[in-house]
Amino acid sequence: HRDSSRAPDEPPKQRDAEELLRGWALAPTDVSYDPAAPPLAGGAQTDVYRGVWRGSSETLRRGTPIALKVARPASDATRQLFEEFMRRDVRALARCCHPNVVEFFGVCLGSRPTVVMAFAAGGTLRDRVAAALPIEDAVALLTGIARGMSAVHASNVIHLDLKPENVLIADEGGLVPWVTDFGLAASAHVASLSNSAAGRGTHKYKAPELFRSRRQGGALVSRAADIYSFGILAWEVLTGAA
Repeated sequence: HRDSSRAPDEPPKQRDAEELLRGWALAPTDVSYDPAAPPLAGGAQTDVYRGVWRGSSETLRRGTPIALKVARPASDATRQLFEEFMRRDVRALARCCHPNVVEFFGVCLGSRPTVVMAFAAGGTLRDRVAAALPIEDAVALLTGIARGMSAVHASNVIHLDLKPENVLIADEGGLVPWVTDFGLAASAHVASLSNSAAGRGTHKYKAPELFRSRRQGGALVSRAADIYSFGILAWEVLTGAA
């Protein structure tokens, strides 16, 4: 469900960040969820809830389950950091439409900014890795993830945080993986980060070149960094080792 009227032809990088978010803004009445319910997942700054689509759409039926990544109440500084992550998420998802990338519906702006996405009934890949996967299922999942990442890279996006927790499973007549969580993503046109990326992402899945210090010229950003992460992820899926 992507409204082409909300996604101009020019690359999101060339648009003002606030304009980008406004272009994907949903009405508060389009979605509903119970903030008192236990979240499906949580991060440093967000909680993910299961919600319901209440809006009017040609492609999304009312009552369809959705996932909402909701910012926790926080200080102005923390909120500003979350909004930076949210803009990266929106830029990446607005660029890439693929069966193995989570579907993005829009954002709700306000006191608790929210990213609205498709709901994955099968949980995360981490849940699957915890159990012994038949080799056929493991290969099918890895093939889907590779296809999704190929589409991400074709959209000139580097994920920079690929790990089992950031792959959702859509249990729709088979195990269909969705790559998600682009809060640390960078443009493929950026060769390096001026500041060290050692504090970003999960160390276990990070390529060695992402640990370069400022003195060394900063972290080197390329598709190879995601390929490294995919290799670690694939080893876990195939061996069951965490």
